[in-house]
Amino acid sequence: MIERGARSLFNVELLPAKEGDCILVEYGPPDRPHRILIDGGRKSTVSSVRERLAPDNAVDLFVISHIDLDHIEGAVELLEGNPNLAIGEVWFNAYRHVSGSRNERGARDGEALSRLLGDKKIAWNEAFGGDAVAISGDGSLPLVPMPGGLMITVLSPTQAKLRRLEARWVAECERAGIVAGKGNERSGRAARRLRCEQIDIEALASAPFFPDDSRPNGTSIALLAEFEGRRALLAADAHEDTLVSSLQRLRNGGPPFRLDLLKVPHHGSAGNLSNRLMAEIDCPRYAISSDGSRHGLPDPDSIARIVKACTSPCELYFNYRSPFTLIWEMLSAKSKLPFSVIFGNDGHLKIKLLAGGNDPSSTYAKSAKTRG
Repeated sequence: MIERGARSLFNVELLPAKEGDCILVEYGPPDRPHRILIDGGRKSTVSSVRERLAPDNAVDLFVISHIDLDHIEGAVELLEGNPNLAIGEVWFNAYRHVSGSRNERGARDGEALSRLLGDKKIAWNEAFGGDAVAISGDGSLPLVPMPGGLMITVLSPTQAKLRRLEARWVAECERAGIVAGKGNERSGRAARRLRCEQIDIEALASAPFFPDDSRPNGTSIALLAEFEGRRALLAADAHEDTLVSSLQRLRNGGPPFRLDLLKVPHHGSAGNLSNRLMAEIDCPRYAISSDGSRHGLPDPDSIARIVKACTSPCELYFNYRSPFTLIWEMLSAKSKLPFSVIFGNDGHLKIKLLAGGNDPSSTYAKSAKTRG
């Protein structure tokens, strides 16, 4: 427990995940912070994760948001190659959560991860009674207290979008020669690269919105993390309609929901961040995790929607310098809109959300409550 009046930290770090996500959240006492790891990026990300978790090699919670390789591949590698990693709990929706079957073990990397969680006997979705980490179509949102006083509200996925993934999961497992739900048992889009003089922020921000319809992305676990009055929305690759619906529940008819940081959904894809979503929040900081190597993200439309919506100074955090991010640094010097750009160091970027000196509880409830 932190002594009353003592300073505490609340940091969100983007680790080098290439085109993917690997996010480390640290909060609490600076000399021994609590940790939440979200996604594992690619296999090459694992060395950075191990370095950051040293010397205690422990996390309170490991969230694998969904089964896309740029989120799950490094997670499988981390668990296979790090037998001494201490994990309080894992949140991951496997095949049994997608299909609704409680009798099967939680496609390919999803099956491998399911096998590892079972073999290592790691607490798995324990806060949800072993069921899916998901929200209902309406009503209250799951609220989970973490050790040290941080609170997590689950904003995505819905049960309906989890069910939509089942056929895709089975088909991918069949192509790989494995059986869905048996833990590995045997049986690109063209990027738009624009020059600075071609960028019209107003036109890009008002361009038609075509929502992401990827079934795996629709199952993304998106979280609101709150600690000592600060809020970070860690959106994974969540669908826009699910995020908007959850934010509307949190607002409950009030003003735009105040955030201190938004980890922009789907690496800044234009299909996951809309003007409608921006209207739901009041936020000064936006983090985008992508090196642009595979899909040319972030999309210019998405970043234009962010900066157009900022009525007061806001900051864009990019963990990589690329042709798709450097252009916004040039525009920030030319545009009259109040935004600035901060880059990471070759994929690594730490964002400090300064917390106060409150006296957070150190208790941890092992079941989800609801919020709403």
